[in-house]
Amino acid sequence: MMDTEDTMEPEAAPSEARGDNLPVLTGTAFADLAASGPWMRLIGIVTFAACGVMLIAGLVMIFNMERLPGLIYIVLAVVCFFPARFLFRAGSKLCALKAGGGGDALEDALRNNRSYWKFSGVITVVSLGLTVLVIVVVLIGTLIERLG
Repeated sequence: MMDTEDTMEPEAAPSEARGDNLPVLTGTAFADLAASGPWMRLIGIVTFAACGVMLIAGLVMIFNMERLPGLIYIVLAVVCFFPARFLFRAGSKLCALKAGGGGDALEDALRNNRSYWKFSGVITVVSLGLTVLVIVVVLIGTLIERLG
């Protein structure tokens, strides 16, 4: 027999009554979070499929003597796998939350959502840095060519 005291969650009190600044998850916020779960899963699945296509294309290129483009496709497929995984997991946990998954499902969903955005942010910063580097190298190369 289960101890009801351990399984019952306390009612959410307004943040002012608890003496902290933590917001209360309202019914509307809960519904909005839960409704985004299937969409996150869909985008995760589509991204997984795109990773598979890029991986296959990269392998075909490698076997057709296009080694560098093939390797680039394979690397991009591996890099794109991780945000797809984070999105799919976050969406699955939000679907579990809607089905009564409780606080653990919400925490897991938010953790995976944070991981998705952190990974995307790092990739964006690296891409911007590489873009600036390529522009500088091209400008220097052009300048050397015109002067020499």
